[in-house]
Parts: sequence; C-alpha cells; structure tokens
Amino acid sequence: MATPAASILKALVAYFNASQGAGTVYAAVGGRLYIAVAKGDTAHPYIVLDVISHEVNYVYQAAKKATERMRAQFTIISDSVGDASECAAILDKLRTRFDDATLSFASSDYTTMQTRRSSSIGPLHADGRMVATQDYIVEVAQV
Repeated sequence: MATPAASILKALVAYFNASQGAGTVYAAVGGRLYIAVAKGDTAHPYIVLDVISHEVNYVYQAAKKATERMRAQFTIISDSVGDASECAAILDKLRTRFDDATLSFASSDYTTMQTRRSSSIGPLHADGRMVATQDYIVEVAQV
C-alpha cells in the first residue's frame, strides 16, 4: 500500500518543527511554514512547502515492496527588497537542517525517510520580494 504524500509532508513539517532553537531555520522564519500556499497578509519571512511530484515504484520479489520518491519544494519568501542576504541566510539554514536528513516515519510498513538536495533557484527579486527555492528528493522504502 502506498504512503500518501500527505504523510510524507507531515513528516517534513514535524522535522522542521523539531529544531526551534536560535540559529535554526525555524527561528529564522518565526516558525512560519505553510503547505502549498500562504495567506496574502502573512508576516515575512516565511516558507511555503509544496509537492512537485510523487511516484511509487513496486518491486515484485518474494513479497511486493514499494519505494516512494517525492520531490518537495521549499520556497523562501522575504520582504527584504533588493537585499538577498536574509533570503540567502534562511536558505543556508534550510540546507543545514534538511540536507541528507534521515526523518522518522510513524508507520510499521515503511523504513525511515531520507532527503537528498536537488535543484535550487535564487535568491532573486520577484514581485517586490526576494524569493529562493530549494527542492529535495524524499525517498521512503517499504520494510
């Protein structure tokens, strides 16, 4: 049975929330992490987490097992117009937290999740804000 992408997103959010001390990505954005979209009046800076793709691959051997791969995108939005330093600093903290991270997964059917850094863009100026994106491949294997 495939793990819903929503469960993987919950694990990513839990991992984000688990480290709240000074100097963390959580602290840098005041805990403001939103799934898919943030309200227009959201305080800056903040991060939007979205699913870019999700696939399930089955291996048929002694037992049917699945490996799932999801591309998750973190979009950092800062209102420091013309100054990329805040956005770049948050991007660095995000990478420190999520690069090659092993996340726990509350399921007896799946092993832990592993993140692997993928493509990134920015920081760059867009619509009066500074924006940076960082994609991660998240892999989950069935036990």
